Amino acid sequence: MRNGLIGLCWALLLVAALVTKAYAQREPVQNPKLDQLIAAARAEGELDLVAGGGTWGEAEGVKIIQDALNKKYGLNIRIRYAAGPAMPVMTNRVMETHKAGAKSDTDLLVSNARPVNMVLGKGVTRSFAWREAFPYFPADTIEFGGQLIRFVDVFNGITFNTREVTGKERLQRLDDVLNPKWKGRIASTPYASALYFLASNRLLGYEKATAYVRALGRQIGGLIRCGEESRIASGEFLMLAMNCGNYGGEDYARKTGAPVGVTILEDAAVLDSFYFVVPVNSAHPNVATLLVGFLMSKEGQDILSRVVGWSSASVEGTPVNREYKEMEKKGVKVVRFTAASWAGEEGQILNRATTEFQKILAGR
Repeated sequence: MRNGLIGLCWALLLVAALVTKAYAQREPVQNPKLDQLIAAARAEGELDLVAGGGTWGEAEGVKIIQDALNKKYGLNIRIRYAAGPAMPVMTNRVMETHKAGAKSDTDLLVSNARPVNMVLGKGVTRSFAWREAFPYFPADTIEFGGQLIRFVDVFNGITFNTREVTGKERLQRLDDVLNPKWKGRIASTPYASALYFLASNRLLGYEKATAYVRALGRQIGGLIRCGEESRIASGEFLMLAMNCGNYGGEDYARKTGAPVGVTILEDAAVLDSFYFVVPVNSAHPNVATLLVGFLMSKEGQDILSRVVGWSSASVEGTPVNREYKEMEKKGVKVVRFTAASWAGEEGQILNRATTEFQKILAGR
């Protein structure tokens, strides 16, 4: 009898422990920092975004993001979107409005790694305790004391026509692009996209990179802008060396079914970076901050990937995260370029290469 009572007591204690644990798991984790941010965002009620259309997926993409943000946090935020200029121009505009003591045109700046350096150390950026409000934030995406959030990583590679470039002709290395077979059928960009990265001492170095770009300049049949994948699909050009990010070709092929593919070169596996910046002169800084936090979650990254084909290599399970791991498995060295890469000695090399390589490709 006594043993039976003891056994019953132990069983009841075990059940109580399991119930307590289950209840604790259902209870929301208290996060005062996030609660304060949500309340402040609710009070602001709206957000202004000005950027190039490809950044947010036009009005349709903005609506998807707006609805997801509101559903996540129980809000009724209205996001107003207006098409704006290229990222360097937009970054400069944020600087100018700050100098003038005016509100920023955009509450959230999206900039790539090179121009984003313009805002650093100028009192233009709003820092935030990101991981306090959003514990899931990958630590390596928070740069310069929280002033910059590296929210997207893109592999730069070759965009090509999959009907014309097939099988063993697939491009694997830089020299494959120089095959005489492709002479006159290759395009590059007027901004020497990603080619300047080759000048880094972590890749070819300045002299070898310059020699390569000169050879490429003799090989190309013209210059096209990023976003003109239709000219590859039509066969006007068979490939683009190098692109502004593989996401462009992937997204175009997915949406149109066109014969466009992308590849990452084994000896130039470059990973470029894009950033979120909340300007100090933002009219709605709390909504902007909350949106950044949401888009850095796996849910937010999935939406970004669906809307514009972008994702972060640092967020587990995203398309670029998977690509990064695949490259590592193959033994391919991935070279990442961030905002810091455009400063100091490496920055001097990259800036010099950008200017020189643009001239070479333009035939000057």
